[in-house]
Amino acid sequence: MNVKLGRATEADWPEIEALVRRVALPLGGLHEHLGTTLVARIDGGEIGGCAALEPYGDAALLRSVAVAPSRQGRGVGHELTRSALGLARELGVDRVFLLTETAGDFFRRFGFATTNRADVPEAVRASVEFTTLCPESAEVMGMALSEEREVLGRRDKELVAIGASVAAGCRPCTRRHIDEARAAGATDDQLRAAVDEALDVRRDATDVIAGRAAGLLGDAVTERPGSWDASTLLRELTAVAAAFAVSCPETLARHVASARRLGATDEQIDTAVSMARCIKGVAASQVEKAADPSLAAADPSTAAALATPGCGGGGGTSANGDATAVGAAGDGERSLR
Repeated sequence: MNVKLGRATEADWPEIEALVRRVALPLGGLHEHLGTTLVARIDGGEIGGCAALEPYGDAALLRSVAVAPSRQGRGVGHELTRSALGLARELGVDRVFLLTETAGDFFRRFGFATTNRADVPEAVRASVEFTTLCPESAEVMGMALSEEREVLGRRDKELVAIGASVAAGCRPCTRRHIDEARAAGATDDQLRAAVDEALDVRRDATDVIAGRAAGLLGDAVTERPGSWDASTLLRELTAVAAAFAVSCPETLARHVASARRLGATDEQIDTAVSMARCIKGVAASQVEKAADPSLAAADPSTAAALATPGCGGGGGTSANGDATAVGAAGDGERSLR
């Protein structure tokens, strides 16, 4: 499925109106904000989703985030929401608010939190959605664009680094990151979960590589039922790092897709990959030292390498957050207000 996001035009209104009605969201006031409405066009044809932004000075209301029933569960709502937040930044908006009756958990993935109506700027509270369309029981959520959630906290980075370390077979890396994760507050259960995830990825990658070799030899390739069902975002990011560490593109692609279904951002995925890349390099240097003991005496810098930002809790790198390419499915996508 090829999805292209863009600003809505007047010619798009009939499709937008039909879509919003189909998913039972309110239409009042939407046409007046058509210029700041985004649409997701599927395979160059039908509009499969939309999201609207109502700007009010330095604040804005996010509304009418809707995905056609036949297109739900494929990441369309996730990309529309990310793009709407990007549009808010372009417009100089500092705070974004929304009302929802069913999709609070979905929006929390982007950094929204429940807030009081009294904390919403008066101009936003005067909108049709606040005054007429949505019931008083609707959840009010908001976020400050300057205070978006950290890409990954220190504890989570260390857990992801454990996954990469175990998958790469780097004993000093594993030892260091377990110690760092404990220092950052990780529980024993969380440590074991990171190790188990990495071992699962190694087994899956081994099966993929074995199948690839069997195919090259002309043998029958038996498809193994994959353990690709999404669990939690942190476990999937750990799996991304582990898959990169074992150099299996197929496994990596599947876990990246699974992470995106759970709402992972480009920055989070890039951070996991950057840490795995660094750890993989340290693991390779350990192997070289084992092969040539003289290298160990010449370069006793494993600890220093592990302490670099890209290898764990020190920070990691991140790519730009451009939301032009639509990823895989987003859990919880329904009709979102």
